[in-house]
Amino acid sequence: MDRDRDRPASQRGTGTSRRGFLVAGALGVVAAGSGVAVGVATTGDDPLPFVESPQILLGAVAAERALIAELDAARTAHPALRPMLAQLRADHAAHLSALRAAVALAAPVPNASAVASPPPAPARPANRARLRILEQRAATRAAAAALQLGGRDAVLLASIAACEATHAELLS
Repeated sequence: MDRDRDRPASQRGTGTSRRGFLVAGALGVVAAGSGVAVGVATTGDDPLPFVESPQILLGAVAAERALIAELDAARTAHPALRPMLAQLRADHAAHLSALRAAVALAAPVPNASAVASPPPAPARPANRARLRILEQRAATRAAAAALQLGGRDAVLLASIAACEATHAELLS
């Protein structure tokens, strides 16, 4: 029941809306969870063994490059989706840039050619439903890879997983 509706405009409440409160609460929970994750990743007491492997990061680089190739093909084939796909591609290009920086910070990579090799071209351009599936799979892979790493690399892959999950929802 909305009590403010029956009051004159000058007497209506200007407090926080329920939606505003829920959004602020959700952001607080996310921030607290991120703080806990960083705290766990940076303490030496964590019983989980983290793998600090540039190979995991190289796999993420290859996955991002493959998604970019899929998006490029889809943008050409589906003009109506171009504006949205351009934004998704920009996100993936940012992911790729961040992952390349993380690879550069990691130990020397024995197979640096894996970063430079172009991804195979898609057999046919993906439609919206196929792109959604690809984004969902990418989010799952990035989250699983984040669990194998520690520190900033884990945070990076977790952030990428969250972004790709968002892309999947945008494509639904």
